[in-house]
Amino acid sequence: TVAHKYYPQYIGLIRVVDSVQTNAVYSKVKGQPEHAISLYNQGKGLRTDFERADRYIFGNTVKVLDGSGNIIYEFEVLENE
Repeated sequence: TVAHKYYPQYIGLIRVVDSVQTNAVYSKVKGQPEHAISLYNQGKGLRTDFERADRYIFGNTVKVLDGSGNIIYEFEVLENE
């Protein structure tokens, strides 16, 4: 996470997708299975709900907007190792 309006503790964490549903993705902190965020949601990790398509800006990073067009959070998508 590059930036987050509501949860600054997520900034700088590298997360790995654990599972994907039709309405959300669950992710854990990379290499830290015992990290508090990795243990959220009965061990699935942090749940991030998908937004409407018009609330995303894609570029070098992905920006997610609220209904007023303000950035809620921004993240990078990294290549698999």
